[in-house]
Parts: sequence; structure tokens; C-alpha cells
Amino acid sequence: MLCGFSSQVLVAQNIYKLENRAEALFYDEDFTEAMKYYDQVLSLKPSHGLAKYKIEICSLLTCCREKSLDKLLGYQNTRGKSDKFYYYWLGRIYLEKYKFEESIASFNKFLNLKAYKSKTIQEETKELIEYAQHAKKFFDERDEYEIHPMGHKINTSFDELSPVYFKGSDELLFTSDRNGSDKSKNQEFGVFHSVKKDGEWSEPTPVPGLGRFPRNLSNIEVVNKDKKLYVYGNPKGEDLFESHPDGHAHWTAPDEFDPKISHIHLKSNFYISADESHVIFTSAKDYKNNGFDLYESYRDKSTGKWSKPTPLPGLVNTEYDEDSPYITKDGKTLYFSSDGHNSIGNYDVFKSTYDNSSKSWGQPVNMGYPINTPDDELSFKINDDNRSGYFSSDRYGTKGAHDIFFFWLTSDVVVKGVVADSDGNPIPNVMVKFIPEGHTNEEFIMLTDDKGKYEITTISDEFIDVEILRDNKVIHYDTFQIEPTAGIQKAIKVNFQVIEETPAVALTTSIDENEIITIEDEIVPINFLGNKFRRGNKALTRNIYFDYASARLKTESNEKLNQLLTVLKDNPELQIEIQGHTDNQGSDQINMKLSDERAVSVASWLIQEGVEPTRLKTKGFGESRPLASNDDEEMGRELNRRIEILVIE
Repeated sequence: MLCGFSSQVLVAQNIYKLENRAEALFYDEDFTEAMKYYDQVLSLKPSHGLAKYKIEICSLLTCCREKSLDKLLGYQNTRGKSDKFYYYWLGRIYLEKYKFEESIASFNKFLNLKAYKSKTIQEETKELIEYAQHAKKFFDERDEYEIHPMGHKINTSFDELSPVYFKGSDELLFTSDRNGSDKSKNQEFGVFHSVKKDGEWSEPTPVPGLGRFPRNLSNIEVVNKDKKLYVYGNPKGEDLFESHPDGHAHWTAPDEFDPKISHIHLKSNFYISADESHVIFTSAKDYKNNGFDLYESYRDKSTGKWSKPTPLPGLVNTEYDEDSPYITKDGKTLYFSSDGHNSIGNYDVFKSTYDNSSKSWGQPVNMGYPINTPDDELSFKINDDNRSGYFSSDRYGTKGAHDIFFFWLTSDVVVKGVVADSDGNPIPNVMVKFIPEGHTNEEFIMLTDDKGKYEITTISDEFIDVEILRDNKVIHYDTFQIEPTAGIQKAIKVNFQVIEETPAVALTTSIDENEIITIEDEIVPINFLGNKFRRGNKALTRNIYFDYASARLKTESNEKLNQLLTVLKDNPELQIEIQGHTDNQGSDQINMKLSDERAVSVASWLIQEGVEPTRLKTKGFGESRPLASNDDEEMGRELNRRIEILVIE
């Protein structure tokens, strides 16, 4: 019996330690590591509600962005009323799914909570709302491109990067880590080959002899009318190597391209012209590797020597990062990726036109949505027709990390029609939503007018899923096809008849921003005072000791004091008020003076350890704010003799 009880105590202690570690990682936003500890908690206690809830948030923000929100939304009436950050996390997750309106509504509901929120988290949330508003506008102003992910044989749960077409776009080379067992960032990449036949891509096969590359060196190029394949890096050392076709799907072992190019320190993400005389590549801005710019070098045709690399002239390079350069066949347009300029998030694709008069590249233009998203778009290449091409992206909806996408220039289609009931009567003020089947993260929405009419501009060559909604409930589903338009804008008419309005399906994305939720503040641990997710602005310390009836600190206090010192050093903007409290032993006047002196003593210790005095305030409260009854020593007066730390905001 005693043995069983001891075992239960040990399990409970393990759960407590694992939960604390998981929570610390979670609020440091290391969601992948946090999940591992929450999983361990569930292995010991499968019914652990907090672990289940936090795993749902972690997975939606990391590995499983595409999964349904139903489970998390099911927490609205429980965690949504007890966890003050529920709607903050919901807003973050909606943002990951490109659901910008729902994200804004969730963030606003978080800000409207009647609960303590750190100044940092409030400012961050307001910035996220501004970003979501900007992103929504960016998506609404879509460019005239159609994009499709390559088929399931090309795109996998692994990374697919650096796509290169050759032989009239009927064959594809790309790099991938699909044959590796380790999916970490150190996984090596190989070159793969696929052939298109009857509109379908074959199962990719590895190209032997080209070697394996770390992720940052996994760029390839095919130039000189498909006669050369360039790779960067090789077992022989980091440099530019070339390979030649040697029969179907075979290439020769790589040889060094030009020994004279090694001195320019060319890096992996490169472009090389068809005549092999001009190279543009990504390189560190300085010796400290503080970001990346685009550099270029030219080969002197008479001597064969390469010029000293210089930053690309013009307006391309920024204080941020530029990468993945590619120039059109006529040499007039540069495409590249950057997280600077007016990027919508991470790396976006930009294009710049060469100015012959100034011999420099002009102001880059963002390629817009759907080419660009809040995630990364890299390895952009456009075909000779200047209307189609391909790139890699880790956007929402990919099968793995980065997938390969094909794009082409298309024309919009205007769809007009009437929504009517089963008797032919028009239905006014209902929402008509078009969702192209090939683009699950795109929606085109319009309300019907008082005559039941709608008009939506959407994309061609697509099957369109249709939802008709009233009061945020789906009352009708439908689908139709829009044929290719051959580049000519067209208008078509599609009417919808709502046969039955029941059962209506309630959308779970509705957020009532006007609902007022009150959540009480909490006393937080000292080591959490600097975290933007703190649930209150006050920490209570019971292990700071003083000599009897004195403000002299005892050495036993050093552990707690050092804990507070670490928080202040790790958060240099943090300002605190140190508050002293006593029990009721002695007069009010003496206790007030003692509490004030003890608060000053703690501040003096911190100042001696290097904390700026301007970051500290002190205040004594004497016996005026007891936590418990002073009638008992252990459970009363001992608790009342304390130091509290208040964050000043």
C-alpha cells in the first residue's frame, strides 16, 4: 500500500517537472520542444487537459498548419474564458492560415479582455493587427498569375528546391532531401530528375554522380541550351562545378567550371549567363556574415580573368537579405528574393528592370499574390515566353517544408448571376464565396444586392467550389468549372438556386469581438516577470531573509536575489518597484519604516550588482496589506513578512 502511494507521488512530481519545463518552452515560443515535454506529460497522465490544449496550439503553429481548427475552437467556452492568451494564439494561428479577417477579430478580442496584459504583448498584438490588415489588402489585390503545386510525385513531405526545366520544359531537375532519414536542417540534398509524359510527371529518380549538398549549397542551374548543368559545392571543395548530359537522365561527374573564378568567392545561390561571362550570386554583406546582398562579376573575354565582385548596382540591395537571382534571356529583367523592400513577410519575389542610361537596376517591384505570401518564395525562374515559370515556397498548404510551384500568366473572369430560392425569388444580402479547388487558401467573396445579384472577379481554368452563407451559416453548396480564356478577359453567367436552407451549417470561425471576458490577474514567478506572456505584473518572494527587526540581508537570500538579478539583466528595458511588507508585530510606524528600509536594501543589492538605479523604485507598506491572518505564525505572519516585485508599465 505504501509502495503504491510512493509511486503515485513520484509520478505526480515527474508530471509537475515536465509541465513546468513544457510551459517555460511554450512561453519562450519554442513550440517544437515544448510539444515533446507535453507529450511526456500525456504519457504519464493521458487525461491532462492543459497538455492536450497546448499541444493543439503548438502543432498548429509548427508541423500541422493545415489541420482543422475544430478542436482548438472547441476550447472557446473553457480555455477561452480562463486562458487570457487563448484569443492571442487563435489570432496567430489564423494568420498562419492566411485567414486575415478572423485573425484581426481574434486579436481584437484578446485586446478587449478585462485582464492584465503586458505592454509588450499589447504592442505586439497591435502590430500583428496592422500586419494582418496589410496582408489582407495584399491578397485582395492579386496579380494576374495562376499557380499550381507540382504533382504528388514531385512534391513530398521533404524539401524540394531549385527547380530547373530543360528540353522544352518536358524534363525537370530539382534538389531534395527526400532520400535522407534525418529531416533536420543539416540534412544533405541530392539532384533529382523527372520527365513529363502525357501531362504527368514521372517518379523522380536521383541523378548519380553529382554528389550531395548541405541545404545552403543546394542550388543548380542549366544553361547553354541544356548543354551544361551547374552545381555549387562538391566533395572536391566549395566552388562552381559543371556537368554535361551523358544520355537519358545521366550527367557526367562534375568538373571545376573555371579555376580562375575561385578567387571571387562565388556562393551557392547564383545565376550564370548563357555565354558564361556574367555571374550574379549571393554573398555576405561583410566578414561578420551580417545578412546577404547580390554581387556580380564579369569575365574578361580576352584574358579569361574574372573581375573583383561588386554589389549589384542600383536599388536591389537593402539592409535586409537578397537571394536567388535570375535574369531573363534578354538581360533586361532581374528576378530575386528579398525580405526587404515591401516584402509581405519573409522572402518575396521581386523584379527589377535594367536602366541602360544609368547602368544600374531600377526600383524592385513586388510580384504580388499569388506568387508571394507571408512565407518564403525562392528559386524563382521565368521561361523564355515571360509568361510562365516555377519557384519553391514553404507557404501554407505545402506537403512538406518547401514545394515546387508552376505559374503562368492568366486573365481574370467576371462571374455574374442571381441567387434565388426554390420558388425563383431572389435572395438579398447573402454572401457568395468562391473557392478555387487548386487554391484552398484563396477566396473570392461578394454579397448579393437587394435583387439577389452578385458579381465576382475570379481566375480562369479552375473548378470553383461555392458556398452561399446567411448569418455566417452555409445554406448552399455548389461547384462549377471556368474554362481557360487564352489570355482574354471574359464574363460568364452562373445562377444559383438554394433548394433547401436546412440544415444550416454554422461556421466555427465566427469571433464575437464585443463579448467582454474578465480574467483575474495572477501572481507570477520571479523568472517569468520579464516574459511578455506574464499573467500578472507582480511576483511574490518568500525567501528573501533579513536579520531580526533589521533591513540587513542574510546570505540565505542570495538565491532569490540572483534570480531577480538574472531577470533584470535578461530584460534591460524592465523597470520594477520593490515593495516591502511586514506582519503586525510592533507599532504601525516601526513596521512602515522597516518595510521601506527592507525594500531599499534589496534595491541597493541589485545596484551593487550593476542594475541601473533608474530602473528601480521602492515602497514600504508595513502591515497594511496582509496575505493571511496575523494570529498564526507559520500560516499567517510568516507569509505576511515578504518582498513583492511589481513591473512598472
